[in-house]
Amino acid sequence: MSSLSMDCSPRYSFNAFTSNRWLIHTDSSHQTRPVAPIDALPDELLLYIFTLGAEDAGNDEAGDATFSFLVSTICQSWRSLAINESRLWTSLTVTLSAAINRLPVPAEEIFDFFEVFPKECTILQRSANRDFDFYLNFDELMGGEEKWLELKNFNEVHLFVLSDLIASHAHRMRRFDVTMLTWESVVYFCSPLHGITMPRLDSWGVTASDTEDYSTFEHTYDQGLGSNVEPMRVLEYDDLQGSHRLLLPALKYVSCSGIPLNWELFSPSNLQTLVLGFQPRDARLSMETLRGILWNSKDTLEHLQLLAVLDIRSEVPVPDARLVLKYVTGLALRYTGVHEARALFQGFEFPELRTLVLQNKGRDCDDEVLLDVLKYTQVEDLFKVQFSRIFVDCLEGAAGGTAEESTPLILQLFHRFSRGDLQRLTLDHCCECFLKFMNYGNEMGGGSVNLSQLKALIVCVTTTEASEGVVSFLRDRLELGSVNGPYAGPVLEQLKLMMWQGVEGQVEALAELAKEIQITYR
Repeated sequence: MSSLSMDCSPRYSFNAFTSNRWLIHTDSSHQTRPVAPIDALPDELLLYIFTLGAEDAGNDEAGDATFSFLVSTICQSWRSLAINESRLWTSLTVTLSAAINRLPVPAEEIFDFFEVFPKECTILQRSANRDFDFYLNFDELMGGEEKWLELKNFNEVHLFVLSDLIASHAHRMRRFDVTMLTWESVVYFCSPLHGITMPRLDSWGVTASDTEDYSTFEHTYDQGLGSNVEPMRVLEYDDLQGSHRLLLPALKYVSCSGIPLNWELFSPSNLQTLVLGFQPRDARLSMETLRGILWNSKDTLEHLQLLAVLDIRSEVPVPDARLVLKYVTGLALRYTGVHEARALFQGFEFPELRTLVLQNKGRDCDDEVLLDVLKYTQVEDLFKVQFSRIFVDCLEGAAGGTAEESTPLILQLFHRFSRGDLQRLTLDHCCECFLKFMNYGNEMGGGSVNLSQLKALIVCVTTTEASEGVVSFLRDRLELGSVNGPYAGPVLEQLKLMMWQGVEGQVEALAELAKEIQITYR
């Protein structure tokens, strides 16, 4: 391939920057602008300001080099500074869109990357040998079931060229974040990276957006549409029994959602964050395989998310010893059956757990899951808890247990929360029992209600009946805290409500319950 080249002559005209004093022209006449106070700043300070702007732009969900390109078009002096400062060119974003300009298709097997992706090549060239972040995503405003087919201006040839371009610079890539419409496209794009040493890579994220419609995702597997596509192999070793080349020594963050993997060879180690999401039933993890994966990071892992990835449809034997993940502070579990949750809590110990997210995507009632939470976790140590679509029997407790165990499960849970320091509780489409028992007096006595120490409460409901239940809960809490007049009960730092229309006027009178109230009506 020929070496990269670029015509750096000015081709832009910036007619008005802020005022007449800032009139700038960079056309072929190379006119100069009037002297401005900023011209007195030394180049080092200007570059520092430019770098801060580039970093701020790069901190968006998908950072890009728009700011850096803008700076390089202001005037000749700034252009010279910008294009020679590698710190401004460390974020490369490609956004796929149906409206994308038509890209040239290489006519021969040997081609110049610059002919197909001039902007991307320019960014990589200007970043010199610095670490860079790569983002590939698509325009979320595109509609239609066959969105990928709408990208007529970006076809498989372009995908191949772009992946080959990124692979040629992979040795200095710091972050890899790819979201595409189908898992086949993600696997295809990532294939050139298999077996390449990436010593600087610390973050790897791949997502197939069609997994958001889970039934469609399962259908693509069932129909065998991707039968000729092998699993993604970037995160696996070729020979687990060999000496292993340490291909990804700096990798700390892995997120893989909706992408088929060969789990037996999935071998990232010493991770701090692991997010595994959305696998079809026939490709999910067993507890034995999950234990092997987590063993590799048992002394470093801090955040773990398992979202519809476990294949546990019946009771599993209780292990002789639980694997201790001693540094995990955040756990999120999305399950389709209660056996998945039970196996996880029975198989792993989380002594430092501070944030717990549970989401039920199946049809099972969640009583057993809450029992396992009470049994296997240090509930009193939790700071943040989120329950999504959790439904329990409001009145049922453990038969034949102690007085505490015989009380309703949610009441048991709230009593233990009240002994600890729970700061934030999110209830997303959960049963009304949670709010009902929050207004019960806690076991500490003194007339206080449960969770009086809570700082933030977020409640999301989607029916008129449920919305009226939220209003009733708030009104009762206000009455319980009002003694001979003014409200003297617990005050939240933040109360966020997402409710159905029809109860707007009933909430306004409850402002005393929180310092900040945010209400969204659907």
